[in-house]
Amino acid sequence: MSYVHQLSGGDRDLEKQLFEVVRKELPQEVAAFNREIQTKNFEKAAMDVHKLKHKVMLLGVAEYYYFAEAYEEELRVGINRHEDEFRRLINILQMFVAGYYCGS
Repeated sequence: MSYVHQLSGGDRDLEKQLFEVVRKELPQEVAAFNREIQTKNFEKAAMDVHKLKHKVMLLGVAEYYYFAEAYEEELRVGINRHEDEFRRLINILQMFVAGYYCGS
């Protein structure tokens, strides 16, 4: 939570607004990613990963962001080797957001 706190400058209302946007957008973006992966439309899936990687920054772990960035580039060239790892990252993000709402 320290990254979000740092980003908001300690403004709790801003943190809540930020998480509310993420809470609303995350399921839609994950569903779009799933749809594009299922149809093997990797170019569109890369666009979905691009959107999701910015939400990954909320976790405050730079390696997660860099992984998402690399996966996005992988998809852009039609390769999908790291889908399972990205799905694990999405699960971590979903748990983080859910935990925020349980803890606030």
